[in-house]
Amino acid sequence: MSASRSGRAIALEGAVIVLSILLAFAVDAAWEARRDADAERLALAPVLAEIDLNLTRLGLTREHNLAVLADVERLMRYDGRDPAELDRDTVDVLLESLTWWGAGTEWTRGAWDALVTGGNLDAIEDTSLRVVLTALGRVFDETRAVQSINDQWVRGTLLEVFRDDVHMLQVSASSDSRPGYAEPVATEPFPWEGADRDHRPLVVTRRYQNLFLEKWWIVSDVLKVLDDLSSELTAARSAICRAHVRLDGCGSAPSNGDSL
Repeated sequence: MSASRSGRAIALEGAVIVLSILLAFAVDAAWEARRDADAERLALAPVLAEIDLNLTRLGLTREHNLAVLADVERLMRYDGRDPAELDRDTVDVLLESLTWWGAGTEWTRGAWDALVTGGNLDAIEDTSLRVVLTALGRVFDETRAVQSINDQWVRGTLLEVFRDDVHMLQVSASSDSRPGYAEPVATEPFPWEGADRDHRPLVVTRRYQNLFLEKWWIVSDVLKVLDDLSSELTAARSAICRAHVRLDGCGSAPSNGDSL
């Protein structure tokens, strides 16, 4: 009996030791997993904040470009019209709208750069989330490239024509905002008093109608890349919030306007 009890005691003691070791491993694994999750949340929180900021800016930029596109289409409908039928002030306002280049939108991506291009993606365990975050770089670059084409076209092609034909100060004074800003800016009209130049005969010419068509193409391309960027930002936001439901900011998404 004594030997049997001794054997059982040794077996029990051994089982307790094994269970203690397994429990220690489980606790260590749990702490390591929690530490990794905390590090991942710490890396993703500023990226999520940037995504929300960019979605808000994107909504404003998209509204701006839609307004410009509508003005360009109004100018295109002047094709073949008698200049005397057009309103002089309206023509000036529409020509001013044409000079908005909209490349003043600065996309915030410092936290994204630190995580993705900084070589810190190893902090993200979910492979699909890594893929979504990496894809943002390509779309950011495409958006900036198309907006730059618009900027270059205004500064080059459009202004080269305007310098010869258009009273730029008069046209700029027709609006209560300044060209180049996609976000609302508190400004005053350019102060101007002088001779009133009639721009109506210009906007019905083939030269200007071709300019309007070029602007329409470019702004349409800008809207396309803005929609692509919106889709990628929204996908990245959803992926982050699926991985970390309780992350600050995952409760509600900012408005980025309606898609085309």
